Amino acid sequence: SSFAFLYEINIEGFEGEQTSFLCSHKLASSRKKYFCKDPCNKDEDILATVVPGGRTVKGRLSLKDFGDGVFSVTFNPLQLSDTHLYYCAVERLGFVTYTSVDIRVQKGAWIIISSYYDLSYSVIYVLINWRENQLL
Repeated sequence: SSFAFLYEINIEGFEGEQTSFLCSHKLASSRKKYFCKDPCNKDEDILATVVPGGRTVKGRLSLKDFGDGVFSVTFNPLQLSDTHLYYCAVERLGFVTYTSVDIRVQKGAWIIISSYYDLSYSVIYVLINWRENQLL
């Protein structure tokens, strides 16, 4: 079957976090949609499918179809192994339209800094998300 690329989505996330994004396809409200891993040319490449207005959960991956040609894709939580090229796809009469989705997952770490005030004897815990050796 022939195919056409609509636009590309780039997702950068951190291990352990949830990430969601929307795939939008014109004139696709009544069409079945799916999310697949590159090269997306075999049945085993298809990770999940969703019917119009429906919702599908497959392990850490969920799809929700809003019934208007838009569907959301959620990974929860992200894993380093999710770094890959994927496609949002819509089945049409005789062909499929694809949107490429590039997902890159980086390592993240949480550190706790404890601060002690001698005079007040209070202990303050500050939770800081530490990413790529930077305190944000």
